[in-house]
Amino acid sequence: KEVTLETFPARMKELGIKGISLNDLYFTSWDDAYLDKVRSAIEAADRVVVAFIIDHNGNFALEDEAKRKENIEAVRRRLAAAKRLGAPVVRINVGATGKGEEADATAGVERVTAAFNDLLPTARELGLKLSIENHGGVSVKADWVRRIIEGTDPEWVGSCLDFKNWPKGADLYGECGKLVKHAFHAHAKSHAFDEMGEETGCDYARVFALLRKAGYKGAVSIEWEGSGDP
Repeated sequence: KEVTLETFPARMKELGIKGISLNDLYFTSWDDAYLDKVRSAIEAADRVVVAFIIDHNGNFALEDEAKRKENIEAVRRRLAAAKRLGAPVVRINVGATGKGEEADATAGVERVTAAFNDLLPTARELGLKLSIENHGGVSVKADWVRRIIEGTDPEWVGSCLDFKNWPKGADLYGECGKLVKHAFHAHAKSHAFDEMGEETGCDYARVFALLRKAGYKGAVSIEWEGSGDP
């Protein structure tokens, strides 16, 4: 907690990083006054908001309909905050059924698709793109994410492509390749680097080539999950 959302933009300016991705976990309020204070800090540092990450209340795959609707409405409220902060795209965690892979691939995909269709009118009204990160559960496989996107509106619903966030043993380049044409945002995940500064678990150049071929125009967020000081 040495860094706050109000001090973060100035720190990014010091590091020469133009784009900022904001995560809802670090907000202390959803009042307009607080949101405006954060936006003012971003503008003062001459930074650009590239994405708004929604980590809270993002499970759209639950069997409990009332809880599922509650989660959808919580996300809808955050869409308004994302718009006020100037984000062009939001990332939403879709969650899991809790019933295993078979349920995630069937009922889970159906529920998540329905949830995104529910949010679409709000997204269109606000001019916000909605993106799904490959993040376990219903989004653990590229084919499932693609089914959700194709079951909604691919102009407004797409992928927040995490380069490495795939199950152990999965072909990460094959999985990434299935989603690059749907990518609205991307996460360059890293865990460790070799002596040349290259990420050891992913060939970034290979993934960037896939994105470039697909005509990707979005930002790429730095996402460190290794040990030690970030």
